[in-house]
Amino acid sequence: MPVRTFITILVFLTLSAGCAARHSAPPRIHAESWPEADLLFHRDSRWLGADAAYSVPLGGDRVLWLFGDTFVASGAARARPGSKMIRNSVAIQTGLDPTNAKISFHWREQSGAPASFFAENADHWYWPLHGARLGDGTLILFLSRVRATPGVGLGFEADGWRMAMIQNDEANGSPDHWHPKIIAPPAPTPGVVAGQSVLAGGDSTGEMILTLAGREPGDHAAYVARWRAAPLAQGRLDGAEWWAGASRGWVIANNPSEAGAEFIMNDAGPECSLNYIKTLNRYIHIMSLGFGSTQLAAAFADRPEGPWSAPNAFFEAPECQRKGVIVYAGKAHPELDAGRDARGRPYLCATYATNSLGDFGALVNDPSLYYPRFVRIAFEEAAF
Repeated sequence: MPVRTFITILVFLTLSAGCAARHSAPPRIHAESWPEADLLFHRDSRWLGADAAYSVPLGGDRVLWLFGDTFVASGAARARPGSKMIRNSVAIQTGLDPTNAKISFHWREQSGAPASFFAENADHWYWPLHGARLGDGTLILFLSRVRATPGVGLGFEADGWRMAMIQNDEANGSPDHWHPKIIAPPAPTPGVVAGQSVLAGGDSTGEMILTLAGREPGDHAAYVARWRAAPLAQGRLDGAEWWAGASRGWVIANNPSEAGAEFIMNDAGPECSLNYIKTLNRYIHIMSLGFGSTQLAAAFADRPEGPWSAPNAFFEAPECQRKGVIVYAGKAHPELDAGRDARGRPYLCATYATNSLGDFGALVNDPSLYYPRFVRIAFEEAAF
């Protein structure tokens, strides 16, 4: 091979590799606990802790929080012993900085006792996932439908999903006056739960509502699906488009099997977040990596459908050092104001949940657990 040809090929390969590195190298991440923000969830004497902690911006300075199993004081004691655990609750935060925002927590009352905000049905209940407020003000919230399995596994199992729709005139007011309409998908999606993260405008036109749909029960491998916002505002879940790989693109179908959809992540986590970070010009997926003593991890992509980088662990919660404590439900909340780092760059806000593994009595008697915890994330310069 002539020397000039060899050099030309070498330069081409070097530039190509450099270009790939610039587009694929994830930014370095620094993260720290944010205890001043943790106090947000301690401002109601009856609401005594929960997990999940999804957030949905409602416009202006209002943010909706969605929680899973929740301790609510049912008597004068205002303590977990003697409280009732309901399956879900919600809250409205007013003010985007959690260190000084106001917050009001909401659940239902039934026969004088606390009850789930989204009601149970026999041996099924709902754990809220993520959602979005659409352009006309309609609020859509995805719910994991859960079935009790006494004596088997963890005692419960995912059993599909539903969407709750709150009309614009209700969404502007207090959740106490909301009347969610629960909508089932047009066809069964066995083993798949949609809504584990929702991204409004997850396409070039900004007209689509995109969601991760995870394999549940299972290994949390994730498909990605999207709907046009206008039909969703009418409560229509038909017309879903599933990502079927680069060669086929988006395919309209009732479920991923019918679409021949491809997984975009091998493990997205049962709860997570997917957001576009403008300062990075990239999409970021944040999750809890593993089970039990987990770490918060981040993956990056140029498009929501990927390809995604491998998840990179960036924060280990201090609770991981405690025996019998599990950490889970890591996710980001980019609508919140977490301040700026020493270089003036905005922090990204995240939360995680803590729980006691297999010892409910310990959870009831340990108020240091089961309140969402805040983390502030700073990004170092990326190799773009």
